Amino acid sequence: GISVTHTLNIINEKLLPAEVKTCLYRILQEQLSNICKHSKAKNVQVTLIQASSSVILKIKDDGVGFNNREIKEGIGLANIKKRVACFSGRLNLVASPGKGCHVEVELPYNSTAAQ
Repeated sequence: GISVTHTLNIINEKLLPAEVKTCLYRILQEQLSNICKHSKAKNVQVTLIQASSSVILKIKDDGVGFNNREIKEGIGLANIKKRVACFSGRLNLVASPGKGCHVEVELPYNSTAAQ
């Protein structure tokens, strides 16, 4: 019952190291699981943008949202944070009651290592 749309802006998938691809997959999997379990969302938008030295994953839903300051961090969010930290990446989580949730992850990578 959830509509998922996606936008992919990939320059060259071969430039992304396998570890980064796996990390992105696991983060997406974790957040989609969170959305299915908790958000009551009707729509989810997934965006993947590749730059020359980083890749950005955005996952946005129109669910019930939550207050960042009041919710206890669950295993799902903790796993996402750990995965981002492994790559010295950046995580931005914006949520508010009634306005859904927006997760943005930026992972740097060395494009010459994957070639």
